[in-house]
Amino acid sequence: MLPQRQEVHFLNRLQRYETNVQAAERSTRDATDTVSLKLSLVLAETHARAIAETKLSDQWAERSGLSLQLPMAYAALKPGDVLTLTDGAIAHRMRVRRVQIGRPGMVNIRGVIDAAEGWDGYIAPTIGSADNLVLPSPKTRLEILDIPALPGDTQDVMKLRFAACGIAQGWKGATLVRVMTSGDDEQLLSTDSAATIGSAVNALGIGGSQLFDEISSVDIALLGEAMLANASERSVLDGANVAVLGDEIIQFRNATQLGPNLYRLSGLLRGRLGTEAAIVGHAVGERFVLLDDAVKSLSIPASSIGQGWTIRAVSFGDALSVGLDSTFTIQGEALKPLSVVHARAIKNASSGDITLSWIRRTRIDSGMRDFVDVPLMEQSELYDVVVMNGANEVRNWQVSAPSVVYNAANQTADFGSAPSSLTVKITQRSGLIGPEKTLTTTLAVQ
Repeated sequence: MLPQRQEVHFLNRLQRYETNVQAAERSTRDATDTVSLKLSLVLAETHARAIAETKLSDQWAERSGLSLQLPMAYAALKPGDVLTLTDGAIAHRMRVRRVQIGRPGMVNIRGVIDAAEGWDGYIAPTIGSADNLVLPSPKTRLEILDIPALPGDTQDVMKLRFAACGIAQGWKGATLVRVMTSGDDEQLLSTDSAATIGSAVNALGIGGSQLFDEISSVDIALLGEAMLANASERSVLDGANVAVLGDEIIQFRNATQLGPNLYRLSGLLRGRLGTEAAIVGHAVGERFVLLDDAVKSLSIPASSIGQGWTIRAVSFGDALSVGLDSTFTIQGEALKPLSVVHARAIKNASSGDITLSWIRRTRIDSGMRDFVDVPLMEQSELYDVVVMNGANEVRNWQVSAPSVVYNAANQTADFGSAPSSLTVKITQRSGLIGPEKTLTTTLAVQ
């Protein structure tokens, strides 16, 4: 049975090397079959279509077979040779398929009509809707997030997080490649989930970190087709609508759409996950990334801290040598203990000694539970405490508990008399990366 449809299955580079099909058809009632040719080759669509058209044309042209008996002068013929047969003024091309020596002095030839001259190699463009066209993938916008540990992270595992999306519609995903000076580039991960990425249209003002900031707001312009949504206060307190703005981690209750891809965020919780220091210094144009499931994470060794990395974001369908590069230095924010809080200076009325005390926080599993403290989440508990006199350090301790006694004699030696206030720096140490986030505050001696 002659085929009505010839299919060619191939690998399409512009569609993540997935299997695609191009087909050629012939309108006839005499043929109803479909023949498939499966190729493990990376082809362009037009090339695959040409193969399908050629195969179908050959099969139809070769539907007529011929048998000849020729003298021994033709014994040198072999399969694949082409003969020209003349019937009056009409010439036919015959392609030899079989050569057999017959009775003495005769050569039996079998072949098919060869109509190669009827094939001009032209392939009409594919007819279909724009949705079926394969377009080059847009370039990838990548945000590298070296941020504090999230609640589900592991104690001593450092993670980098990556948010990627297309700078235009039609983005299918991207592969992230670490570019090495040696030339042995390393593929880190791939993602086909478009993250919600944008930038600030105005600079977010300063606000407190203890309650909802009902005064400040920030307008965000999003890339692509991303959207933001409102969340109830209870949902926000349970962890909804978490985002990175600049270096501050915020949460928002209200996302009011002002126009296409433009939202105003209000009802904010500020300085989340120990990013209080980033509440100040916001700027127009700084990054916005929604921390949802589209943000991917990568565990890396603590020894990577301080290294400069270059990450290339390669859109699906592009060669690994093509893409936008981002260069950054790893800070290891996920392993840094949070700064301590609620520092106090209490004076003993009889001895004059001042007890400095504070409350530590934890990077992970910080939920409040009755009758127990939050877990340490460090290899050991250790603090650096420094007392300042103006710009000078006058006293320091390293202690393993959240308090230290500053005795009266040392106060007099450092200040000349008992001070009524103290400027102190308190830092919790990490067993992996040392001292990091410091609380600097001036305390009234009570």
